Amino acid sequence: MILRSILLFCLLSILIAGNSRAALVSNLSETPDGGSGGVGVNFGGFIELRSNSFTTGSNPLGYNLEAITLRMSDAFDFSGTPSGFSLELFSVPDSVPETPLLTFNGDNNPAVAGDYTYTTPGFFLTPNTTYAWVASAPDSPIDTFYLIRSTSSPNESSSDDWLIADQSLILSSFSGTWQSSGSLSAHQFSVSATAIPEPSTVGFLTMVSVALVSRTRSRRRPLR
Repeated sequence: MILRSILLFCLLSILIAGNSRAALVSNLSETPDGGSGGVGVNFGGFIELRSNSFTTGSNPLGYNLEAITLRMSDAFDFSGTPSGFSLELFSVPDSVPETPLLTFNGDNNPAVAGDYTYTTPGFFLTPNTTYAWVASAPDSPIDTFYLIRSTSSPNESSSDDWLIADQSLILSSFSGTWQSSGSLSAHQFSVSATAIPEPSTVGFLTMVSVALVSRTRSRRRPLR
C-alpha cells in the first residue's frame, strides 16, 4: 500500500511538472480603476490596438506559455458591433512590441464583460525576458470597440517573480507608432505558463517510478 502511494505521488509529480497550467503572473485581483482600453476603429476611421507587456521570471530553462486571460468590459458599439477580435504575442526588444510571435486561440467576439482566456498549444519563453500581448479588431465598424479593463494598481501577484508593466500602450493607424496610453494604467490580465523543470528532477522521478513498478511486479510474481 505504501509503495502504491509513493508510486502514485511520483507519477503525479511528473504529470504536474509537465502539464499543469498556472497563472505565473496576474493583476486580476487588483481593484479596477473604472477605465478601459478600446480595441477597434475610432470615429475617424483609424484602427486602434492595445498592448501590455510582462517580464518572465528567472527559471534557468525558461517557461512554456499556455494562455493569457483578459478582463473585458461590455463592448462600445456606437455605430455598429465590433468584430474580429484577435490576440497576439510580440517580442519587446526595446520597450514597445516589435515582432509577432504567435496568435492565440480564443473568442473573437469578447463583447460581454467577463474574463476571456486565449490559449496556445505551447510556446517557449526565455527567462528574464519582456514580451507583450497585442489586441486588435481591425475589421470593426467605425466607432466601435472591444474594451479591456484597467487598474491603477502597480501590483501583481506572481509565484516566480514575473512582472507586469505598470503602463499599457496604444497604437493608432493614424500615427503608426506605439505610445503610452496616458492616464490609462495597466490592463487587467494574467499569464499562465509552466516553468520547465531541470532534467535531473524529471529523470529522478521517472527512475523512482520505474524502480517501484519493477519491485511491485517482482513481489507479485508467483513461485514456480
